[in-house]
Amino acid sequence: MVTGSVVGVVAYAAVLLPIVIATRPSDVSAGESFGIALALGLPLGLVVIIGSMVGAALGAGYKTIIGKRRQRKRSAKTPS
Repeated sequence: MVTGSVVGVVAYAAVLLPIVIATRPSDVSAGESFGIALALGLPLGLVVIIGSMVGAALGAGYKTIIGKRRQRKRSAKTPS
């Protein structure tokens, strides 16, 4: 979860931040555009963190359920 979040932040800083600044309207300064990009990045970052936590919880729950099902199937077999 942490690795994915860090990679997402780096990707935002390396790709989207320069694009938002470079494609700003002509009446907006670079500083204002940078501030807007950061203001958009904060809610986006929160959504990414919440989504990764929910995904990790669902994945852990799914592995637990599948693990229990497989253990039941194995214990039901008689040894040869």
